[in-house]
Amino acid sequence: MIKIKLNNLLEMKHILNIILIFFAFYSFSQNQNDFRTYFKDEIIEANNFIKNSDKIFNQSCKKYKHNKNEITAIIYPELLRYNYLKDFFETSSLELVYVNYGSKAADFSIGHFQMKPSFVEQLEKYSKSHSKIDKKYKHLYINQKLNLKEKRKIIVKRLKNTYWQLAYLHTFIDICLDKFPKIRKEKKFNQIHFIAACYNNGFNFSFNTIKKRSVLKIFPFGTKYDGNQFCYADISCAYYKHIVKN
Repeated sequence: MIKIKLNNLLEMKHILNIILIFFAFYSFSQNQNDFRTYFKDEIIEANNFIKNSDKIFNQSCKKYKHNKNEITAIIYPELLRYNYLKDFFETSSLELVYVNYGSKAADFSIGHFQMKPSFVEQLEKYSKSHSKIDKKYKHLYINQKLNLKEKRKIIVKRLKNTYWQLAYLHTFIDICLDKFPKIRKEKKFNQIHFIAACYNNGFNFSFNTIKKRSVLKIFPFGTKYDGNQFCYADISCAYYKHIVKN
């Protein structure tokens, strides 16, 4: 009975989300090519979030030794997407499925940085198998004595908190630098462009695959949407250029 009710709830939510996304897609199809024009309202909200989070951003960058403007640029497009779609989704039922059955059953974006539970799981898995990353981020690991459901609850709770999302963002950046050492020699814009593409596509791809995907215009709706879209990494670099210039 519980499973039947849960399935019905998810089915109804799925249908509602499709309807809402349809209207979002229709609206998006009317956009102009400049992302600043289309995301005009979202840019204001994103900039307000960054301004209001200035203290915690600075603290995390000092702790993990990263540049604030660079890390902000990497997740900036996600701030736009979060503000654009935040009214369309309620994740409570998906959280329940994830906690009980894992990321293969339900994997969904959470918070301003739009991180998924599977993303956190991948970060921890990589970190534990690479000594340099393991040493720097071991304090982020979830207690291994907890059962899977308890671990998943902690992941969901953390992803709703900016402090933890920043910690995972720093982990991700160091993993990218560790896995793709050649980007350390690149110019700053090229570094940001590549790491932003990793964030948008996932760091499990090869260097060449990420390079190819880094120029695709598949933001914010992904590869299945046929209308006009933007390049995630280009938005990141445009933001960084604007911040550095000003």
